[in-house]
Amino acid sequence: MRRNRKKVIRSENTATIKAENNKGWAIFDWVVVIIFVLIVLIGGISALIEPEQGTDIQDIHPPSKNAIILQLFNGTGDPTVLSPVTDSLRIMGIDIRSEVKNVHSIYPYTIILDRKGNRELMDSIATMLGLSDCRIVLQRNSDIFDATLVVGKDYKLALSNIFESEK
Repeated sequence: MRRNRKKVIRSENTATIKAENNKGWAIFDWVVVIIFVLIVLIGGISALIEPEQGTDIQDIHPPSKNAIILQLFNGTGDPTVLSPVTDSLRIMGIDIRSEVKNVHSIYPYTIILDRKGNRELMDSIATMLGLSDCRIVLQRNSDIFDATLVVGKDYKLALSNIFESEK
């Protein structure tokens, strides 16, 4: 009879130990669920708040007949470079229609991509920017842009006319 009593006491002890262990796992499960919900909420809110990376402005402002329509492409790896370049080009009268800011490709040199095949226009753009004629590359495209300015790692030296006019 004593033997049965010891078995009953042991089974009660193991049952309470298992119940206490299960409480710890239940709390852990709830913590994991709450963290998951917070991550989903923060991700959803940041997706709503964060602006698009490539902003196209061509739908907002129709192109004028005499304006040079330019696309900017950031090839420096630094996302803050395009803002002063864009502001300076707009002051010069160039119509910036698109900016590609988050580019993972890094270009060592700043170049102009001729999209329409108008060599005289590209020469005038290169002169305004302070680039040599060897930095003009013909790459035809049927987009709205006359040219694409690829801002490379040498942008401070290559776009010297822009940065001198700011001072």
